[in-house]
Amino acid sequence: MSSTDDDDATSVKERFGAVNTSHYDIVKFLCRPWHHIDGQINYDTAKTFVAGVFLHILRNPGVNLRGLSKQFGHAMQRVVLEEVTQSLVDCKCVSRHSNDHVTGTWRIFDSDVISKNKKDDYYITTNDGLLRLSYIIK
Repeated sequence: MSSTDDDDATSVKERFGAVNTSHYDIVKFLCRPWHHIDGQINYDTAKTFVAGVFLHILRNPGVNLRGLSKQFGHAMQRVVLEEVTQSLVDCKCVSRHSNDHVTGTWRIFDSDVISKNKKDDYYITTNDGLLRLSYIIK
């Protein structure tokens, strides 16, 4: 590094002042598709995502989270998709049902069956779900 680079760096520090970060709090921010970088929320984008998830559940009753993530995986992370579906469940626009099924694996020379209990959640719209969503989204 040459002396001119050192002079340039000191002139930048003098011009803008040295920033002391010791008195700032650490803020962790999990970005959502409807958040701006400065923390503001784009409500139109949020409404679009919520309405899109609701309409997909309306067109495909009994869809599970895997099917939703296949449809919306390019736009939303799975955590965001779970939050959107949970908010729809909380608003009673969608109901969550669980299906417990046992899968068994047979071995050729054993008489034992290895079974696994698997819980699969699926979503169905409620009877007044579209009306409730229209009140929320307005």
